Amino acid sequence: MKQLIFLISILGITSCAPQQKKQGVDYNSMVMAPATYRPQEISAYIHSQCYTCHSFTAPEKEGRVAPPLVAVKAHYLQAFPKRDEFINGLSQFVMHPSTQTSQMKGAISRFGLMPIQTYQDSMIARVAAYMYDYKIEEPSWFAAHWQNMNGESWKQIGITPPAVTSSDQNPGLSIALKAKQELGKNLMGQLQKNGVEAALEFCKLKAMPITDSLSKVYHATIKRITDKPRNPLNKAGNVELTYLQQFVSELAANKQSEGVTLKDSMYTQFYYPITTNNQCLQCHGSQKDILPEIKKRIDKLYPTDLAKGYGADQLRGMWSIKFSNKNE
Repeated sequence: MKQLIFLISILGITSCAPQQKKQGVDYNSMVMAPATYRPQEISAYIHSQCYTCHSFTAPEKEGRVAPPLVAVKAHYLQAFPKRDEFINGLSQFVMHPSTQTSQMKGAISRFGLMPIQTYQDSMIARVAAYMYDYKIEEPSWFAAHWQNMNGESWKQIGITPPAVTSSDQNPGLSIALKAKQELGKNLMGQLQKNGVEAALEFCKLKAMPITDSLSKVYHATIKRITDKPRNPLNKAGNVELTYLQQFVSELAANKQSEGVTLKDSMYTQFYYPITTNNQCLQCHGSQKDILPEIKKRIDKLYPTDLAKGYGADQLRGMWSIKFSNKNE
């Protein structure tokens, strides 16, 4: 079964799909040399954004939602060994995902096509340049996997990457992305092993306990909020609706969201959007997307369900993270 990234299928809110970027952009012209970007900044960005799905710590077979980032580097180096070609080739795919232009057909077969991203062209180019210039963290199993699949040994090229410290990341964003990764990993495990109906049962029984346990780990209150809840406990209040609408507008403008941070003398409140992809539509899509037996099960588990009728790349809700300023 093809599954993919960001399958934290718990929320929903009406939105517009992001506008397509212009094709034919010369991404390499944005990054001519390593000196044109700050390695520490890009390393922190990769840790907070890319590794959420392209994890180097997730197991090889179970619970993985996307190939590790080093695998992306390896395949694109095969196709584009020169730096300028690598930057352009990888950047073009990330901004315009296509099965025809992908260098990782096996990954698409397993995980599905990468969703459209809302990151700025210049940031995508800098990440691609960093991936070429620096070594990317590798899972312990990757070298053996590469040897087995390609019949050749793997030795990564690149500069040793700079260390990432907690000060490089927004603490609210860091918690939101870690929570998303943990829920996604568990949900993907159910989908891959037992199918959509099992994943639906998982969401009903395990999603909230997982976020509650993460709240204890990070000393924060972690919730998922929406104006179209499947679980009524996730319904947004009037103030929260304002920020949901802000995220709708950002998606419509194809703008990468940095979230919303509200801080007083004692607490920090952070909101961050949750968006759909094609795989989410198996439980949250229109009538044509949801199998009859799955719809029947949804209706039984959630009699007041409002979280259907979505398309890909729409806002379904947001993370709500609240923590004491003493914990920063």
